[in-house]
Amino acid sequence: MITISKAMIWMIATAIVGLVSFTLPAVAQSDKEMNSRLDELFGQHELYYTFFTDLKRAVSAGDRQTVAAMVDYPITVSIGGKDVKIKSGKDFVSHYDHIFSDKIVTAVEKQTYAALFANDQGLMIGDGEIWIDGICLDHDCKKQAVKIITINSDT
Repeated sequence: MITISKAMIWMIATAIVGLVSFTLPAVAQSDKEMNSRLDELFGQHELYYTFFTDLKRAVSAGDRQTVAAMVDYPITVSIGGKDVKIKSGKDFVSHYDHIFSDKIVTAVEKQTYAALFANDQGLMIGDGEIWIDGICLDHDCKKQAVKIITINSDT
């Protein structure tokens, strides 16, 4: 039988907490801190702030066309437990109620800008219901548009 002292357990726990704190992305506490975080990650925050506020407004208003224009196509979503490839805005609008379930709408409406989860893969809304990120519009990626890149509608 291996016996581990309380001091050894404390050292292991402290090391684990330390490692985890260095690997997790920072969560901002204010809009200003989120702006700084996005500037650090993506070189600017304005596109992301505008996109996020426009998305919240469109979802709250039930503006399917505007939300559809905010998606990077094609996008694969889960509808009724099956993966469905959505190829266009028209296709998205026709499946909107299945894609933007009450859970997705609630996640968007409750999400604040300051509390977005941000890392090098983009911004996460809610518990991963939606991910948004910058999409390159030219070969050198000098022109970008922020788009919805993932929708986890069956989460």
